[in-house]
Parts: sequence; structure tokens; C-alpha cells
Amino acid sequence: MAVSFGHYGAKGRLTSSVESRCGLGRGTCYVSLMAQPSVLALAMIAALPFACSKHEVTKPGAAASVVAPRASAVIGLASSAPTDTPIVIPPNWPRDVLQTSKGVLTIVPIRHGSVLFVHENKAIYVDPTSEGYYEGLPKANFIFVTHAHPDHLDPKQISDLKGPNTSIVTAPEIGRAVGAQWTLKNGESRLFGSFMVQAVPAYNTVRGPEPGKLYHPKGEGNGYLFTFGGKRVYVSGDTECALEIKALRDIDIAFVCMRLPYTMPPSEAAECIKAFQPKVVYPYHYQGSNLDELRNALKGQPGIELRIRDWYRKGPPANESPLATMLPDRAGPFIAAPLTSEPEFVRREYSRGKTKISVTIAVAGATPITFDEWVKMSGTSPAINLDAPPNSAAGFYDCAGPGADASCNVHIHFRVGYHLELMGEGKARRGDFDALLKALPIRQLAQLPPG
Repeated sequence: MAVSFGHYGAKGRLTSSVESRCGLGRGTCYVSLMAQPSVLALAMIAALPFACSKHEVTKPGAAASVVAPRASAVIGLASSAPTDTPIVIPPNWPRDVLQTSKGVLTIVPIRHGSVLFVHENKAIYVDPTSEGYYEGLPKANFIFVTHAHPDHLDPKQISDLKGPNTSIVTAPEIGRAVGAQWTLKNGESRLFGSFMVQAVPAYNTVRGPEPGKLYHPKGEGNGYLFTFGGKRVYVSGDTECALEIKALRDIDIAFVCMRLPYTMPPSEAAECIKAFQPKVVYPYHYQGSNLDELRNALKGQPGIELRIRDWYRKGPPANESPLATMLPDRAGPFIAAPLTSEPEFVRREYSRGKTKISVTIAVAGATPITFDEWVKMSGTSPAINLDAPPNSAAGFYDCAGPGADASCNVHIHFRVGYHLELMGEGKARRGDFDALLKALPIRQLAQLPPG
């Protein structure tokens, strides 16, 4: 393990820094001081024994002794500026979600080798490409690039997604080409705000354009292993099934490439997947591959969920939000007005006589409050008995008084991230809300992955 600290002066220049490299399992820590050590840097050294049983200091200009561990890591702290406006993915964009200890991770497949992660209100892109469709998607907080091939390294699309505070992370070979703020060598790790990233080697073992050459030489490209709130998400980049990939463990989600002649066929990818046993696998970068080979090869692997998504869609996603089916044209005794669909929500008004109730479903991530925080905050309000799986939804009345005739609003929060709000108009009472809720597909909404 290695630990890096830095101290910057008033003009943003590095005035002193401490870098520690620890041999994994060897109990020795080697420290190198760059530039003139400040009081802060020396204080940092005092904090190092938490990682190493002993340490050795190398003065500026001297060569640092380095233990060569099996897999090195550089742990630092890097972050982009905070995002005040909540990131919202338009409701027509296909996506999946994963609950982490730090809130929902939203996964948006885009094109070929390009994927978007949204976590803790940060937009994190991997290998954005101009062949993809990005309209309506957020500007990047972070952009990770795996290697130099043009279907992964696309300066134009990187420029289009960049904002004033975007951080770009690449392998060292290509950092200068895109103005990367950070580079990671194979095996190195870095903490970016609240999520950790490790660079996993990505390379060919046998395939190349001619004898003696490989399409992806070892050491030039990265896969990335992200840790979001305790969940480990691996993105392979372009690779064959290298030993470092087979050695991965405790992977919650894996994006695994396949495409001949540049990487590997589905049959080899399946054997690689069996070796490191991720819980969920997304085949990607599969243009021209027969995914039935992958399906068949992974039969008999009950611990691995295979998620096949369309990574080669032309143009924008379908315009109709899947949430629209959660607000049907008729709900029991209520008549529905036309549906309103916006990037942040879908809305419909239901009426019965003079009673009108406006129903809004906000897309996952539109509200910054997590499910557990919502339940805690609303704990003193009258709860609603919902037809939903246990611990998947919590609903509360906000009423002007007790009894069935009290005027009310209703709030329902779903663990997957959606928020359902019912606003009464006219003579809407608690009994009206009860009747409408029974007619809406609450159970289906609670089980619906955001998409």
C-alpha cells in the first residue's frame, strides 16, 4: 500500500509532500519527502505508522527505497467541486440501480465501451465516445479513460462533457493527450472524494495484429475497479482474460468486454467470468459477437446474473418513460387527464366528481434524501399501509386533521429512489387518497428498476 499527502502554498504550488510506500504484508514503510518538508508534512509522517510498523525517511534528492509488492496502490485524495443541483437522468433513459451504503448508484449504459455512473450526485463517465447519444445527460464530474484506441479515447466527446470542474483520469500513456488531472498505473488506487478507484491491468495475452505484437500491450491500458459505498464495480476496458482479472474477488457488478480480434470471444469471456464470480455481469464492447454463446456458457452459474443491454442503439432512447405505465389512463373510479412527462418527473391529474388529485412520480435521484432518511424524517406522520414488498416503500399522510374527511397530501418514498406525491385539490379527503392508491400499481413501482 502507498499513501500520498501534499501541502500546497498560497499560489497552488506544491511546497511539500509525503509519499509512503508499504510492502503489503511485509510491515515496512518507506517515506520520500519531495521539496522542502513543511511542519505539516512532518506531522503527516507522524501519522504514517497506522499503515506500517516502521518507516524510513528519504530526504529530497535522495533515491527512495521501494518495496515492490505484488500489487501496488497509491492512495490519495482527489475530488471535483461539489455539485449543488441534483443530477437527474431523463426518465426515458434505460438504467439500472444498485443500493450502496452511501445511497443509490445509477448505472446508464451508453454506447460500446461507454457507461455513466451517478453516485452521491456525481456524474462519472467511462470512455465517452462520439458514437453515443448524450443529449439530456449531465456534465461530467469525472471522466475515466481506459486506453488510447479511438473508440475509448475520444477528445471531442470528452470536451463536450467537460465542465469547469471536471476531473479526467487516465492511464499514464495518454494523460497528456486529454489534459488529465490524474493518471493511474496498473495496480494503483486513488480515493476520489467518497469513492475509490483501482487501475486493473488490461492487456492482450495472445492476440495482436502480427506475430510479436499485441493489440493492447501490458502496462498501457487500465480497467477500473470502483468502490461506491461498499459496492465493487469493475469495468474491464479492452483486455483478454489476464491473471489479474481472474484474481478479482467480491465483485458486485462487472462490465466485461468481448470482441474479436481485439479482445476475446464470448466463450473465453464466460470462462473469465466464472473465474472471478461477479454477482452481476454486463457484457459490453460486444459488437459483432454472438451473445448466445455467453448465455449458454454461463448456464449452471446461479450466483451470476447476466444483464444484456442494448449498447448499439441508434439515436436517443425511446421517448416514453417507463414510469408512464405507473400512472394509467384510468385508476378505479378516477378519470385521468393527459400525462405530463419531463426529465425530472411524470405527472397526471385524476378526478372523481369535484375531487381532483395530482399525482407526481419523481425519477430516482431527483430527491437527495435516501429511503432510510425519509422514513426517519417522517416517523411521526400517519403511515399508509401500502401494497408493496416489505421495506421497499414508505408512505405518509400530511393531513390538516384526523379522520377520513381531513384534507391531505400524501408522500411515498421507494427504496429504489423514486418519490410519489399526491396533492389534493377541492374536496379531496383521506378516503379519496385511499381509493386512488388502491387503483395505482404501487407494488410494480416499488419493484421497477429506474428506466
